Amino acid sequence: MSRPKVLVATRGGQALLDFAIHYTQSLGGTLMLMFVRQVNVLMLGQPPKGALEEDPEAQVIFRRADEACRKAGVPLVPIYVESPDIGYAILDHAATYNVESVLMGVTRQAVLLRALRGDVLAAVAKHLPENIPLLIHA
Repeated sequence: MSRPKVLVATRGGQALLDFAIHYTQSLGGTLMLMFVRQVNVLMLGQPPKGALEEDPEAQVIFRRADEACRKAGVPLVPIYVESPDIGYAILDHAATYNVESVLMGVTRQAVLLRALRGDVLAAVAKHLPENIPLLIHA
């Protein structure tokens, strides 16, 4: 893990994944692909713990990323997280793993949905440590 680490938070956009692989390859780095499953917090307890094995959407994304990274010769570290706060989960992993940069895509969510869930991109941009650049792929 002495290579530069690039953290990519995605829900599976192929253009973002392709860009992330190319960018990580140009750095001679390791791609840390993060999939965050948002869970709702229950009033009377903790939400049930799921797993990657129970999440077919995440499995497809990680499988596609694994194939593309192998072809490009880029090491891949898949990260599966369940959290009520997607932005916090991304920030936590970026700081914990001391990544070189964080790469995110611009979402095409409806304005109302963003208002209900929160604007993850804005939250990450606001709270990301100054020494970790945020790269936005549109």
